[in-house]
Amino acid sequence: MATEQHTAEGILEAVSTTIKENATTEAIDRVKAAFVEREVNKRTDALTKAFDTLQEERKNLAKFKPDNVSYDQDGEEVSVSYSKTKIEERKKLVQKIEKIEKTIGKALSGDFSELYNLGK
Repeated sequence: MATEQHTAEGILEAVSTTIKENATTEAIDRVKAAFVEREVNKRTDALTKAFDTLQEERKNLAKFKPDNVSYDQDGEEVSVSYSKTKIEERKKLVQKIEKIEKTIGKALSGDFSELYNLGK
């Protein structure tokens, strides 16, 4: 196998030729890659925020307790119930969780339009 002799001038000429032939295409490819990366980061951040919000709201729902407690004469708890205000609060919380889950589902199917406006 013959070894090829390289000179500084030959290498610089090859670099110049490659730049003339490929620089625009390479720049366009890098711009495309940068835009794709930016969009992927945007979607990742939005999904992460939505999942964080979902977890937080589920914790809030788990903490939700009845606000009316009835006791007998011995101090034993006989019944618990929610006031109308608490029922409405809980209903709104459940609806919020359902909306977040629905929005995440759409995003995972490719429709991020609602996800970006979820917290607004």
